[in-house]
Amino acid sequence: MDRVDAAQGWAALIPAKRREAAVAAWQAAVQRSDPISAVYRIVRDDGSSALLSVRTAPVIFEGRLVAHAGTVEDITERAAAEKAQRMLTAVFDATTDYVIQHDTAGRMVYMNPATLHQMHDDLAAWYRETLSSQ
Repeated sequence: MDRVDAAQGWAALIPAKRREAAVAAWQAAVQRSDPISAVYRIVRDDGSSALLSVRTAPVIFEGRLVAHAGTVEDITERAAAEKAQRMLTAVFDATTDYVIQHDTAGRMVYMNPATLHQMHDDLAAWYRETLSSQ
């Protein structure tokens, strides 16, 4: 999209059923000189979709809003990875198997509820045995 189309042309990339609300929210933020932080699902020219994070801040010069400066980031892959991680965590949380994850430095970063419960039971039993042997 060239610079001339970028001012309003971005709206054409948003699916029709969400376009009016997105444009209205953008116009309201611009009128109030508010920063913008939004996520939009768009349709690319090839028909595929992408998830974009849009962040802007007003540029005020001599008390007047003269522009919005910001970034647009394609977060499609990151959002998919985060969704996959949430699904995997839900599976691990639901299993009765013991699951522990470590990072590359060997630090434990996750322990599922079944493992926590078993460790609690083992620690409690060890403590009772220790107290009774004294």
